[in-house]
Amino acid sequence: MIRNSLIVLGCVTLSFLLAGVSGFLYVNFTQPGQFAADPEVLNMDVQAIKAKYGGDPWALMERGLRLLKYVFWPAIAILVGLFAGCFARDRVTLIAVLGVLPLQVFFVAASSFSAFGFLLVALYTGLACAAALGIDRLKRMRNTAALREG
Repeated sequence: MIRNSLIVLGCVTLSFLLAGVSGFLYVNFTQPGQFAADPEVLNMDVQAIKAKYGGDPWALMERGLRLLKYVFWPAIAILVGLFAGCFARDRVTLIAVLGVLPLQVFFVAASSFSAFGFLLVALYTGLACAAALGIDRLKRMRNTAALREG
């Protein structure tokens, strides 16, 4: 019981740490992130933004949101699921769901509680569960093979 609680706490911590790392990578290494973090954008007109960033500001923001939704957030869910699968002995899917749930609640709140936001959260939770189950199955197969040999 205590072990599983600590694993859930580790998953939650990992998910928020990975969200911070993905935000850092997004802002520092992508053009939409640099556009979003630039304080001078507030004082620029659309033509100056197009000249500086090479595109429409709305298209830049949309591209950045797609990158976050379809690359960074699923990667976080998969990594948290792998963490849960590596360290949990039983109930790996429940631990993966509880580990990724606080970050997903944040995501749904940020998407204005839209139906599509709920659908993405269900998809990300499914990815976390699949990763946890996959690692758990690999652990069990390895342990079974070691018992047969020994």
